[in-house]
Amino acid sequence: MIGRALVPGQPFKIISLKACDPPAMAQGNDWYRYVIGQDNNRIEGYRQGRSETVTQAVEQMVEQLNERRLGKRGVPRAKPGPKKAQ
Repeated sequence: MIGRALVPGQPFKIISLKACDPPAMAQGNDWYRYVIGQDNNRIEGYRQGRSETVTQAVEQMVEQLNERRLGKRGVPRAKPGPKKAQ
């Protein structure tokens, strides 16, 4: 494949997402604990909100992590050059 580097390892994925008690020093209800994994890497965190909202947010995190693994995409931005005299 031209233009796309081969990336070793597996993509990030959601290992678990469960309702839990609030983390230390936190208040309120509707807390969730998530674990995202990729090979030996683990990302653990907490998020507050409705189940659907938290699920979407964690799925978006996984998507962004996987995009980062593959390299930045999109059109490169122009580098600023010297200002033109007016």
